[in-house]
Amino acid sequence: MAIETLAETVAASETWISVWHDDSEQEVYVQYGYVDISMPVEDFEDFVETLVEARAKLAQPKKKR
Repeated sequence: MAIETLAETVAASETWISVWHDDSEQEVYVQYGYVDISMPVEDFEDFVETLVEARAKLAQPKKKR
């Protein structure tokens, strides 16, 4: 099992955020505080795109959503 850390940070709320890749299982793991999410590598890009879309909508005034 070869796990690689792809990114990690501490959010403004002091919550730990990290993303790992498990090469042997072809899984990506996302941790936000005590919440862990795992998904197949092929789904990770769709997951990120969904987050980017949500971030863009949050930046808009509420009436335009």
